[in-house]
Amino acid sequence: MNELANGTGCVDKEISSLDLLPPFHKIVIRGRIWHLLYNFVLAYCGHRPILKFCMERLLGHFIEKKPNNPYHEQFPPNPHVPNSPIPSRLNVKVFTESETKNIIQACKANNCTVTGAITAAAHLAFCEPIQDDKSKNLKLGSLFAINGRRFCDTKPHDDYLGYFVYDMQEFYMKYVAGSGVEFWKLAQETTQRIKEFVRKEAYVVEAMVISGIMKLRARTF
Repeated sequence: MNELANGTGCVDKEISSLDLLPPFHKIVIRGRIWHLLYNFVLAYCGHRPILKFCMERLLGHFIEKKPNNPYHEQFPPNPHVPNSPIPSRLNVKVFTESETKNIIQACKANNCTVTGAITAAAHLAFCEPIQDDKSKNLKLGSLFAINGRRFCDTKPHDDYLGYFVYDMQEFYMKYVAGSGVEFWKLAQETTQRIKEFVRKEAYVVEAMVISGIMKLRARTF
């Protein structure tokens, strides 16, 4: 494309293409006996269409019945957010190298990970503006990413370009009221919950079930 743009190439030139590589999730689950058995049942027992139909109905029912996010109700998207091409509720904060080092050192000193501290801070930030009687029984979802390379066996080669990330959206924390919460204690508790969540690898099974039934297209190349 660069050669065509600057006039040094022509449309008749043969262009080499890289072979498509499997998504990283397939590297994670290959060789696992339960995965092979699951795919065998789907492929040879005719269950995939039935399970796909049930999955689509369940997902639709879940989305329809999911309660409204109280934060979203009170704070609509801001149409003018820096570094965002669309309306958003987020304010982007970029830490300097010095600030990043200070955050890492503070987390180490307080026996928690940076992910645990950020997740706890975001949770408290969401709880603060929605303090009312309806909120006391809420469980607020938190998002974080898990490096998928750690689960690959064997490890992918250096030329393997792809999106090696499991996006976690099923991590819930109880609503906390008031300003008397000890932040570092919450960060430590959140760190331990995240470590346990990662250790169980439930998201690997979830991704396997959904990809097997829905036959999701791979975007890794």
